[in-house]
Amino acid sequence: MHQNHEQPIETDNNADQIIAAMQDNIKNLKEQNALLAKQLESKDKQLDEAQKLIDQQQQLNLSTQHLLTQQNEPQEVKQQTQTTQKSTEQTQESEENSDDQKKASKKGFFARLFDN
Repeated sequence: MHQNHEQPIETDNNADQIIAAMQDNIKNLKEQNALLAKQLESKDKQLDEAQKLIDQQQQLNLSTQHLLTQQNEPQEVKQQTQTTQKSTEQTQESEENSDDQKKASKKGFFARLFDN
């Protein structure tokens, strides 16, 4: 009859060992879960920082593009202004030549008129 009493004791010991092992396993899993949660939080912060850096880079790119556009525009405006000035000068020269020709013609007319 001793054997009947020993078997439940052994079963109880085995059950206690299994429960203890499972509790250790649960404890380890909880620790791993906490560690993974911290790592995930860290990664979220890294992603947020990376997004901020990307936003800043885009702003810098836009600013640089705007500055380059402004630098190029004055050159184009200068070229257009120079072209307009040359055109105006040519028009003025043509008008002056035309006026000189008119004056010369008048002088010639009056000179012939008074010579006669």
